[in-house]
Amino acid sequence: MKIKPLESTGIVERLVKVEVLLATNEKILNLSREALDRRLNGMNEFREALKDQQMLFVGRKEYDFTLADIRELRESRAELQGRASQSSVVWAYILSVLGIMLALSSVLIQLFRI
Repeated sequence: MKIKPLESTGIVERLVKVEVLLATNEKILNLSREALDRRLNGMNEFREALKDQQMLFVGRKEYDFTLADIRELRESRAELQGRASQSSVVWAYILSVLGIMLALSSVLIQLFRI
């Protein structure tokens, strides 16, 4: 049996094709890695934007605490307004009593002059 040279069996051509396929696959793999890196960088930027935005949000406890403070302020304001209107009523009573007293005194003076 005679051994054939490698060139005549087509092994060299097949090896060249395999090397070309491997080089092509490596290029495709590198391009895929670059695309994945760009995508992951975009996702990281998006996460950072969400974190920045989340820092601006008010937490539930802070919201409830602030809401309770606002309610207290509203109640104290209403109470102060009620006191102010009550003091106005008291002044009106005082003035009306003074007016009635002056009217009665003038009537009494007119009656006793006669």
